[in-house]
Amino acid sequence: MLANALIRAASQQSGYRYWSLLIAENVGGYAFPTYLALPEVELRGAPGGGDLTTPSTPVTCTGSALSGHPVSAMVDNNLSTSYINPVNSPRDVRVVFDLGSPKEVAAVAIYRDAFTPNEQMPKTFTLDASRDGVTFETKGSFTNIDWPDNTWKQFIL
Repeated sequence: MLANALIRAASQQSGYRYWSLLIAENVGGYAFPTYLALPEVELRGAPGGGDLTTPSTPVTCTGSALSGHPVSAMVDNNLSTSYINPVNSPRDVRVVFDLGSPKEVAAVAIYRDAFTPNEQMPKTFTLDASRDGVTFETKGSFTNIDWPDNTWKQFIL
């Protein structure tokens, strides 16, 4: 009885604890013939609103990281650092952000600095959400993206 009540309560929660970028390809071409880079990522509770991530937000990735460019660089609030996934990375790289508790995300913002080639930035990705960190559902799909230097791009769900 108590277990059923807990399951019902969990299913009625507003928001999701885990949010994910699933990157299908970068601007350079299908299956990453060049590196994939993400200088800074913000999950926002409202379009143009504050960042729900912090430098201590746990971030994991299905791909590897180039030495000196860890996945945590995406949320370190330092626009001069970046996560870089090397050339031999698998397709469909998933980056997962653990917000610690369920949160509503209305937009994702991604920054491109002047040092990251446009070809290394995501071209096609989805923003997915999960309550358990295992099963994700797509909340937004984005494709054919171009990235001007030193610019935040916001993608509204």
